[in-house]
Amino acid sequence: WLHILTEIKNRGVNDVLMLVCDGLKGLPEAVETVWPRTVVQTCVVHLLRNSFRYAARQDWDKIAKLL
Repeated sequence: WLHILTEIKNRGVNDVLMLVCDGLKGLPEAVETVWPRTVVQTCVVHLLRNSFRYAARQDWDKIAKLL
């Protein structure tokens, strides 16, 4: 990831406000290295899916409404 993001920066992208990703290994760290002020956010769909792993099936609707 670091190589790819560095190449993107070298091609003219000087600033990235926000990066939304789904847990790709090493991507948040690479973004932090290349663009330190970038906010890294987990994709909302993946955030919901991961939250449901810790709850009983009957509570999924309640959790989805709260998130």
